[in-house]
Amino acid sequence: MKKSRRRPEAERGGVRRERPTSRIRGAIRRGGLTKHHAAATGRSQQGFRSQALRIALASALLLVAARAETLVGPECAVFFAPDAKPKAERVVATFGTRRDHAARWLGLAPSGRAEVHLVPDLAAMRVLAPGAPSWSVAVTSGDRMVFRLDLVDHGAANSLDLVLKHECVHFALNRTRARLPRWFEEGLAAHHAGLPYLEPDTTVERAASAGRLPRLAEADRLFDGGERDAALGYKLGQRAAGVFVRRFGDAAIARLVQASAEGAAFPDAFASAAGESLDDFERGLFEEVTPPLPFWLFVVVENLELSLLTLAALLAAAGYLRWRLRRERAMSALGRGDEPPA
Repeated sequence: MKKSRRRPEAERGGVRRERPTSRIRGAIRRGGLTKHHAAATGRSQQGFRSQALRIALASALLLVAARAETLVGPECAVFFAPDAKPKAERVVATFGTRRDHAARWLGLAPSGRAEVHLVPDLAAMRVLAPGAPSWSVAVTSGDRMVFRLDLVDHGAANSLDLVLKHECVHFALNRTRARLPRWFEEGLAAHHAGLPYLEPDTTVERAASAGRLPRLAEADRLFDGGERDAALGYKLGQRAAGVFVRRFGDAAIARLVQASAEGAAFPDAFASAAGESLDDFERGLFEEVTPPLPFWLFVVVENLELSLLTLAALLAAAGYLRWRLRRERAMSALGRGDEPPA
């Protein structure tokens, strides 16, 4: 009987080698590519899939780059479709000022060169920013900014200038070791951009009145839901950042960012910067945004013009029905020869 030439594991190095694994950090939600890939081993199916996905992503990036034009400025390089050249020129002209203003507001030294992409739609955005939500107007990751041209400059709140100011806060924070909860970082960015709400926005008050406002410690989960939940997350963060700046001043933001960059947990960094615990701040914030009215009455007051028009329509309908009823009674009385009712 022929002996196998395969040596025992002990002679081949002792311990059997296991397939390496990777820590998954969300890049594409519905499976597939992640930031850190498992190393391809042999001809395993997982290895082939990872290699194919990497090739597909590289090909997509090359395709996007091949179709884009480029403008290079002193602080950024902008890649754009040919019909977006005016917007690209605006970014090149204003990025340095926006970057420096955001950094100084956060107590940081302005630095860094950005790679800015003006893409036509969500599909192109997801090539450069895998996993971007469908409602994203812009995404900043590291030194890369991606703007969707089908949403930018559609409405006052999505103007290119304001969105660039918003993203520059993320750009500045990305260059530090600060780890802020998303609701607070997005709130700082929205507050810094000064998004123009021409009418008073009551998203947070409505949620508080209906009992749907989450605790700040749980607010980050809002950004993992749909567009409605994310909108509440942005509004709550903006209100919180606005109250923080109003009560403690811009200097407190710099102290908080510095403490977080030095490794302090967010509640500790918050307390050291503001001189108040995060729990006490949350109680004061919720008291400020919670209306003293029942939810149904708050909705009526919030939509006062519509409520008055609805009431007027109901009164008119009731008056018309009463008139019809009296008319029919009068006609019946006349038909019988009786005296009509008064």
